[in-house]
Amino acid sequence: MSDEENVKILVVDDEPVLCRLMETMLRRSGISDVTLAHCGADALGILGLDGAGEAPDDNPLNLMVTDYDLVLLDIMLPDINGYEVCTRIKQSFENRLPVILITGFTIEENHARYLETGADDFITKPFGIEVFVTRVRIAIERKRQAERAAQERTATLLLSGRTPESAYVGKTIGGCEIDQLLWCGSGSVICRGTDGETGEQRAVKLLTPRVASFSDVVERFSREITVLDTLDHEHITRLVSHGTHEQCPYYVMTYVPGMDLETILKEQGPFPFLWVMSVARGVADALSYVHSQGFVHRDVTLSNILMDEATGEVFLADFGIAIRPEQVEGAKSAFCVGTPLYMAPEMFSRGGVTSATDIYSYGVCLYYLITGQPPFDTSNTGDLINKHVTTDCMSMSQERAGVPPEWDQFVTGLCLAKRPEDRPQTMEQVLTLLGELSTRVF
Repeated sequence: MSDEENVKILVVDDEPVLCRLMETMLRRSGISDVTLAHCGADALGILGLDGAGEAPDDNPLNLMVTDYDLVLLDIMLPDINGYEVCTRIKQSFENRLPVILITGFTIEENHARYLETGADDFITKPFGIEVFVTRVRIAIERKRQAERAAQERTATLLLSGRTPESAYVGKTIGGCEIDQLLWCGSGSVICRGTDGETGEQRAVKLLTPRVASFSDVVERFSREITVLDTLDHEHITRLVSHGTHEQCPYYVMTYVPGMDLETILKEQGPFPFLWVMSVARGVADALSYVHSQGFVHRDVTLSNILMDEATGEVFLADFGIAIRPEQVEGAKSAFCVGTPLYMAPEMFSRGGVTSATDIYSYGVCLYYLITGQPPFDTSNTGDLINKHVTTDCMSMSQERAGVPPEWDQFVTGLCLAKRPEDRPQTMEQVLTLLGELSTRVF
């Protein structure tokens, strides 16, 4: 690779020692412009993706620009896992910003998720300097090739008056006429469409041609469909239909016109009491049903809970890693699923996954909504895991004045108990406790 002095690289890893090691290896290879970030939120902020992530008005293809040439990204970050960060990057920059995932797991354990995120390469720890530098150089050279191809594609699109949305908007998928591309990644897209029979708005999730030829990705997508096909509940995004469109699997689900709770929390701050009660009951009711059908969600987070902006109703979404407890032992990558900020202690030690595992994550969500911050917040995944496993979180009343002690006992004393057997064992118990808290206003 030539012109190393003009290359700019973002290294994202919560371990300072590994960050400095990668920085040293890059500098020794002639790359001096290296930026370090220790969590997913910082990385997204550096790349300008911490807000809406919208392209400037004068960008006719709705694509963002950056002066970075490569992102080296650890998959196990404390706040947002690396897969999600990579997906956000690819959604906004496509191939113009390559991403190399860094992990302690093997490619076999992570191949499907690696493909779905659109990552350009995958390096397993520990790695030697020659392999590391070579992979970096290959990624940057591919970026330059992609830039040349993009310039040609951009010229073609502009001359024809087309936009990237034209691949989906206006087409009929699953009986729905697509009118908007809601989300676009290298592995999948989510569109909004109108059901031709009922006239209702629907959301359509579709694998992209890039990954539809990989059997493990299709199998993972099919498992998600199987789970959704089993569920029918008023507080869960419902499967309407599924099939294949131009060799790409898809499914149609109910559309929720609103935002996820994480976005709302960031915009408006801690939730008022009535909102907390509504969310707590709706999600508890949904999880009670999920557990009764024999599944554990495993990724109960604020970003996976949607709120209808008109009615205030909440819906549990994203069943991509839901599993039956008896299947966990045979799942190779069971340890590296989920979002560390919300994960129960037993998930970090390959312990048994039960309904109590979801109850812990549910407790994290409530703590976050009530106080405006998670019970454990650190820029280091190792520290975060240690706190989940060994440290009691601060009482909510210390974070938000006026929170009654009964709420602290419910959230921090029961839902966030370290041992699964010390938590409520069913969501029915949780709903009963919520009923007792209905008069404990804050």
